[in-house]
Amino acid sequence: MPSEPLSALCTRLETLAAKATPGPWRYGGDDEPWNVVHNSAEDEVVIVTTSGLYADARYLAALDPETVRRLVAAARAGEEIDRMLRGDEP
Repeated sequence: MPSEPLSALCTRLETLAAKATPGPWRYGGDDEPWNVVHNSAEDEVVIVTTSGLYADARYLAALDPETVRRLVAAARAGEEIDRMLRGDEP
């Protein structure tokens, strides 16, 4: 399967981030029976994964909507720099 173009991926991620519960998110901890990702601003549970998937829960907590928006902005800026260096038209 061909990979998704970066611009399309950025648009898809921005759309998902806009609809997600605002962050910041935090990981509940390895000693909980369920891995919980909390919305720190509202102290609400956002995502619960099954026990043992600690790495997944930490990963999801790290990708709160603001983080995704910042990563997308950096990717788009990199694409623009690349385009300008190649001399491509906008």
